[in-house]
Amino acid sequence: MLVDAYSEPKTAAEIFARRAELKRKFFPTRVKNVARECKREWTEQHDAHVKAYLSHEAERKFREVISKYRVVETSAGKISVEQIIREEAARAGITPGELKGRRRKKNIVEARQRAIARAYRERPDLSLPQLGRLFGGRDHSTILHAVKKLGVHTPCEIEYKR
Repeated sequence: MLVDAYSEPKTAAEIFARRAELKRKFFPTRVKNVARECKREWTEQHDAHVKAYLSHEAERKFREVISKYRVVETSAGKISVEQIIREEAARAGITPGELKGRRRKKNIVEARQRAIARAYRERPDLSLPQLGRLFGGRDHSTILHAVKKLGVHTPCEIEYKR
């Protein structure tokens, strides 16, 4: 009768002992640790990407809601662009809607350009595209044209030219 060097495990304890022996033989501890570390790093990176994506989506939705209502944030001591629009429209004898509208009658265009130039001068914290959005969704080049036409300089530009 031949005796195998390897005999089949018969009890649960023998099965678990054999499994542990095979794991040690084929998967050294170092390899298992490397695999575990890679999995942990991947999980951390995945979580970071998910958080960044969710943060980006929340910011995008917030901007979308804000843009619908055209909320104008005012800093302490600064006049809002909406206030400038109302004042310049009243001065020209037109409505704020006409000032922000698409009509190109001479009196409306001049009032609009004065309002744009005043907003540019009094609110240097706003960019040209931001001002364009506040003035009826106009392009930044329209804002720049109004500013150049009236020869307006911000306090920063005046200091720079000295």
